[in-house]
Amino acid sequence: MFLVIPQGQTDPVAEKIVHTEIVAKAWYGLRFSNDEKYLYASGGNDNWILKYAIVNRTLKIADSIKLGAKWPEKISPAGFDMDDAAKLMYVVTKENNGMPFRYHKRRRTHRSTSKSY
Repeated sequence: MFLVIPQGQTDPVAEKIVHTEIVAKAWYGLRFSNDEKYLYASGGNDNWILKYAIVNRTLKIADSIKLGAKWPEKISPAGFDMDDAAKLMYVVTKENNGMPFRYHKRRRTHRSTSKSY
């Protein structure tokens, strides 16, 4: 998966990409922080969310939010959203119908009883 930042990481006048980042494993899920200083990307079967700082028009890994052990533990984060003010992250998973989320440094999991579609 290639991460390309459209604002600040491209030169719209010259129509050139000025930075790309390769993520080894990924499944759907990209989100900018509200202040646009960070980009979060789901980390596929590594079962984490990667946090990139946007520094000098490039992406630098800043943190990873571990949701569990790597595969074969069945989590696989897909889409996610965040409430920056409350420091909550909601993560929809591909493998276990769970919605792990993180509040500060604690991790809680709510497992949905609904069938995935």
